[in-house]
Amino acid sequence: GAVNYAVAGAKTADVIAQINAHRGEINSKTVVTIMAGQNDILEQYAVAVGGNEAGAIAVLQARADSMAAAIKDVIGTGAKVVLALTPDLGQTPLAVGAGAGTQTLLTNLVRAYNDRLYITGLGNVSGRSLAGINPESLTKPNTRSTSYDYKTPLCNASAVRRPDGTMPS
Repeated sequence: GAVNYAVAGAKTADVIAQINAHRGEINSKTVVTIMAGQNDILEQYAVAVGGNEAGAIAVLQARADSMAAAIKDVIGTGAKVVLALTPDLGQTPLAVGAGAGTQTLLTNLVRAYNDRLYITGLGNVSGRSLAGINPESLTKPNTRSTSYDYKTPLCNASAVRRPDGTMPS
């Protein structure tokens, strides 16, 4: 009975559109899982690198506000929501290889989105309706397993293909 509406490259607005398109299917017997923000953060990273970190953060916070409102709407149907926050992209192999400036910038952008979404936007929602998953235990050096080597790719990224056979950028 499960349905997956995940789309590669989806941003917050796309996730909200998916929720709205399937709103009639959501009720008190539904569990909705959501992970949003990573593609927004990567998009705004380009803005921040261009010298407008404050502007990128403002955009991400506005998008997080929109996502929080959509999640509250889902909860209003009686559905339960499991929200996975965006992991710290500053600890990914790409960022680590690029240096401390890239790591700090990506971490700041992730924190701006996640904090606005989960703490500010959803902080007063009952734990009976919302479960948050914080993946930072996988990415933060001081909390992750010592067996996690974030400098070694787990797969050959050049071999990744979309279902239609095209290669993501």
